[in-house]
Amino acid sequence: MHQRPREGFQPQEDAVRHSREYWAERERKQAAAPTTTPEAEMLDLLRMAAHDMQAPLQVLKLNSQFLTDERSSPELRAKSKRIIKRVASRLEFLLQDILEMAEGGGANFVLHRTTFDVAEVLQQSVETYGILAEEMGMALDVDIQGPLMVEGDKMRLAQVCMNVVTESIWTAPRGSRILVQAVAASGNARLIVGCQPGRRTESLKALDTPEHATGQAPPPASLGVHLTRAILQQHGGSFHIERGPEGRCNTFQFRVPLAKV
Repeated sequence: MHQRPREGFQPQEDAVRHSREYWAERERKQAAAPTTTPEAEMLDLLRMAAHDMQAPLQVLKLNSQFLTDERSSPELRAKSKRIIKRVASRLEFLLQDILEMAEGGGANFVLHRTTFDVAEVLQQSVETYGILAEEMGMALDVDIQGPLMVEGDKMRLAQVCMNVVTESIWTAPRGSRILVQAVAASGNARLIVGCQPGRRTESLKALDTPEHATGQAPPPASLGVHLTRAILQQHGGSFHIERGPEGRCNTFQFRVPLAKV
């Protein structure tokens, strides 16, 4: 368990509820008036950006508290520094993509290809957002079988890994167990991140009721999902979402070709 400074931390149930209410209202308005204006499209982009920034900002807030807490061990401080640097990089890419999309084009990805271990990148995403899962009463079941060497843009595929980990946590009910798996399969690195229906953390099975559910379905045009799909297409990969009942307990699966030896 983490050494956790609790003072000043606000659980994200309010943020989740606000996001869920927005998307429900958005779907209602679209059904009533399916045509959109440039102003409405810009507003949707801003709303999606806010949705995608909530989880990284929560992680930054928690880890900044660890850095300033005198009770934090040197190991925890060093880990928090790694995580803050990682999340700041993700936000930098996200803001760049938002600006490009706001200017009227899609996100323009210029890939800087190297050969690297995507299993290690996924493991770093688990380290980064594991605390978020813990705060929301969840547990991550990690089964990462590396190394899985791929050729591609390491920073962009790190963005993909962090997107699917956060979306899986964000849409899962409180008390869920989330599988994070990476294996080699048919010449590809296959990565699966998703809620495991029927499985709950032992200490939170009593919370498995509708009034304690805190996840919500990702928006139909989630910015993170859109960017993830586009990045994987440029890597010759694929992306699939298996949605659970009522848009919860979603599973995200993607494949990237393994590098040729």
